[in-house]
Amino acid sequence: MCETSLNIFDHNVLMIPFDANGHNSLFVIIGAKDIRTYSTCGYSGSRPCILHLDPNDALRGKHDHHAVADKVRTWLNRIWRWEHAENDCNVMPFNKRTMPIVRPYGTLGHL
Repeated sequence: MCETSLNIFDHNVLMIPFDANGHNSLFVIIGAKDIRTYSTCGYSGSRPCILHLDPNDALRGKHDHHAVADKVRTWLNRIWRWEHAENDCNVMPFNKRTMPIVRPYGTLGHL
């Protein structure tokens, strides 16, 4: 049996489906691998963020997207510390400033 590990920081996009009491949405983590370099001079990549896609926009309020984003950031920080052998719990590269939540508004179109 071959054992492989997945480093989430090797990927530029991570998708996390979310369900709360039958209300489904998608949280997309963009640019987590660039969290340490995006604020450096000359960085030309995408801005790290958490994109919240809610197909049931009319049903806003079914779950607190800010609370979910906070939990996602906590998870990312724990994985970061584990991957980088950081034992200091104060090391938190993922926070509301470095990785804000973004919620696009629009209308559901028909193809």
